[in-house]
Amino acid sequence: MVDFRYHLVSLVSVFLALAIGVILGAGPLQNSIAHGLTGQVDSLRESRDKMRVELDQRGAQLDAASTALLGAGEQLNAGTLTNRRVAIVAAAGADGAIVEKTRQSLTAAGARITGEITLAPAFTDTEYATYRSTLSGNLGSYVKDLPAGGSADAILGAAVDTVVRSAPEDAGATTLITLLTSPENKLIDVAVAPSEAAEVVVFITSDPAETAPVPADKATTSPHITDTYQAAFAAIAGRGPAVAVGAGTDGNSVLGAVRSAKNGSTVDSAQTALGDVNIPMAAAAELHERHVHLGVAPGADSAIGERQSASAPAQTAPAPQPEQAPAPAPAPAEGGQAPEGGQAPAGQ
Repeated sequence: MVDFRYHLVSLVSVFLALAIGVILGAGPLQNSIAHGLTGQVDSLRESRDKMRVELDQRGAQLDAASTALLGAGEQLNAGTLTNRRVAIVAAAGADGAIVEKTRQSLTAAGARITGEITLAPAFTDTEYATYRSTLSGNLGSYVKDLPAGGSADAILGAAVDTVVRSAPEDAGATTLITLLTSPENKLIDVAVAPSEAAEVVVFITSDPAETAPVPADKATTSPHITDTYQAAFAAIAGRGPAVAVGAGTDGNSVLGAVRSAKNGSTVDSAQTALGDVNIPMAAAAELHERHVHLGVAPGADSAIGERQSASAPAQTAPAPQPEQAPAPAPAPAEGGQAPEGGQAPAGQ
């Protein structure tokens, strides 16, 4: 059995140590401790301010580099797409700023934007899968050269391609627009009605810009949506020059899946000056029957493309033919009878 005096000595020791600590902390050690903590806080504050200045400087340098790259790109691409007809097809949820930048970079290179189509959410929504399957089975009369054994997604992609690559007076394309914009089951929105048959289709994905690779199990776009857009773009690229554009730089993005399939050309980092420069270059390459993959994401051939002109001569409208005056009516024969092949005058 432990002696009570042992407990008493232990308690006295504890309180004595506590008292000594309080006395020292409030007396001789107070200034040194406070001074040391103050010095550490000041050092951390100085480091923070220094890093902030460096970050601002790096940001200014990056902005200047982007401006310089954009200016050089405009000079490189000037005239490379003169008189070429380009249509824009944007995925549901595509960044409007990227759509606008794409439009500007193409027109700066001389292209004419012939139409803009936005795919509606129902284009990929699983709740509309049955409707899309049924509709795709009834489009054979309006879509030429349907993909052999193609899925519903591929057939609908071919239908969108037909809309933008057809002349506005084409009856089949007009019917397709009516079917695809049905208010009850809208699959596309016609932002700008096609005014001419497009030669190149630029497809803009809805991938968000990522600053670091995203694991497959945490991808922001569902595999179903990725597969749908990949099949649709494959159909578009199989029917003519096509470029897929996206902000994402991750292999699990829609653009990454399209790039892996090697259908058409691709441009990543579309939200940056690098993307602005590369989009017209990829379109020109497609018109030369070359597929290129430009940017900094996995699978890219090079960070920036090569200048190559794909301009076309201006098309002149045919000269109007003078109207021919109608032939004079033959004079009535004697006896009031019309000549052979003619009509008797009124009242005869």
